[in-house]
Amino acid sequence: MRFAPKISLMILALALTGLGIGCTTPDRWHFVGDENEVPFENKWRNLDEARQARYVKSEDGTVFIDGIVIGGVSGTVVFVLPVGYLPGHPIAMATGSRGEVAASLTISEAGEVKAWYPPNHGEVLLHAVFTTK
Repeated sequence: MRFAPKISLMILALALTGLGIGCTTPDRWHFVGDENEVPFENKWRNLDEARQARYVKSEDGTVFIDGIVIGGVSGTVVFVLPVGYLPGHPIAMATGSRGEVAASLTISEAGEVKAWYPPNHGEVLLHAVFTTK
């Protein structure tokens, strides 16, 4: 579990550059909370400018979510993906938090991205890859 966040970053980087899996992204990154983009909910916000919460969709319908968020209460909605970026089924996955502590993400069929973390570890990595419905 200790290396999972680093591995997920490598996988995401490989997927986004198309190395080895032929992924192309005609879409652009959508930054949560930016003007004309989906807003943050429940007091969630970006950890910093360099690791903003964002999402993009490839030509084959694969959605990539990336970033680090803080400030919200565990188990609440961070943001809601728009139509066209929704998963075909509910998703639950392990991710990381501050200090190499496990956290998790869930993404509902309606696009609600929720972050779950243990007490005193409110920083959550957003690294997810899934296919749209």
